[in-house]
Amino acid sequence: MKKVGLFVLFLICGLITIFVGISFSDSIPNGIEWPLRIGLCAAFLAAALGFGRVKRFAELGQVFYAFFVASLCLLVSWEFSGKPLKWLSLSVNTPEGQAAAKVSMSVCWIVPIILLVKLAGGNLDSISLGKGNLKRGLAIGLIGFGFFLVTCFFAANHLFKAHDLTAAKALAWSPWILIFVLCNAASEELLFRGLFLKNFAATLGPHPANFCAAIIFALAHLQVSYSTDVFLFMIIVFPLGLWWGYLMQKTNSIWGSVLFHAGADIPVMLGIFSRFS
Repeated sequence: MKKVGLFVLFLICGLITIFVGISFSDSIPNGIEWPLRIGLCAAFLAAALGFGRVKRFAELGQVFYAFFVASLCLLVSWEFSGKPLKWLSLSVNTPEGQAAAKVSMSVCWIVPIILLVKLAGGNLDSISLGKGNLKRGLAIGLIGFGFFLVTCFFAANHLFKAHDLTAAKALAWSPWILIFVLCNAASEELLFRGLFLKNFAATLGPHPANFCAAIIFALAHLQVSYSTDVFLFMIIVFPLGLWWGYLMQKTNSIWGSVLFHAGADIPVMLGIFSRFS
């Protein structure tokens, strides 16, 4: 029963983090968004420090520190990730603007996560950024990337509202798509699995930890507008999240999951970019 209670607690905290930071951010009134985001960061940090002082709750303190790091990097992204587009006079309604926005957002996620984890005494292996079983991970990741590359036109047309999609257009967009999908996959895998999987597993065990992270990951996509059917999309995203988490656990590395995830994002971006032209 203790593990069930912790599973529910972690799930609720994860959903609050992504609902405030990502999914329903646009629905939060402007006057309370800053206090809400800062208050959430403060609450998670206070819980992390409080539990961390008690030896038998140290693992729980690490989980709450992970929630603090996640909520803080989402706060940083919300405040700063759009500024480079203004400096470069780019629109998000262009492929290059989308790619630049994703690079900016990824920096706002990845850099704070790495710095804050290291500040707390962690290392890159603690968030699966180490080498691990690199050959196995990359081999599986490349197979997944190749599968989505081969099927991307079918998926873009049937799931992601592609408009007048042609091979010539896709080839012209390919540099921007590659930048986008690699940045998006790296930042999401680091946030949803690199940051949470090992911390969850310390108290829940590996499989419940992966299941919890996959639910949070899937529900983070509730707000998407690029799919023809949001619920069908989440039904697809959930098992993919489980698989990427399992791959990360088995290889002790994020890189295979990043490649696989990047491939899955290709048809999404083809659908989105097709509506710009």
